[in-house]
Amino acid sequence: MTSAISYLIATVGIGALLALWFITTYQVISRKTQDLIHAADQVRLLRESFHQMRNGPHEASAKKMLDTSTRIYSQIEKSYNETLRKPLYRAPAFVMGFRKAEKGTIQFLESRRKSL
Repeated sequence: MTSAISYLIATVGIGALLALWFITTYQVISRKTQDLIHAADQVRLLRESFHQMRNGPHEASAKKMLDTSTRIYSQIEKSYNETLRKPLYRAPAFVMGFRKAEKGTIQFLESRRKSL
């Protein structure tokens, strides 16, 4: 009888630890995914405004803003992928469907946006 209680306590403890591990991973990766989505939206908007301002008086400033936004997006994408590679997050993130962001893939972000 005492061994059954011990097994029950161990099972509940391990289950709670696994649940906490998955919840924490989901929160961290979701936050990074949202940052990636917002950065991609900003790049898209700046790209559209740059194409509208092309051959105009503000072309240089629009190009500079687009380049800066693209660099920021690249840094956020790199941080997201590094987080996915960390051993603490790798297994739960894979099980929950989080995948590596490929260079400049907006399709990845569109699919993540629908699920979050």
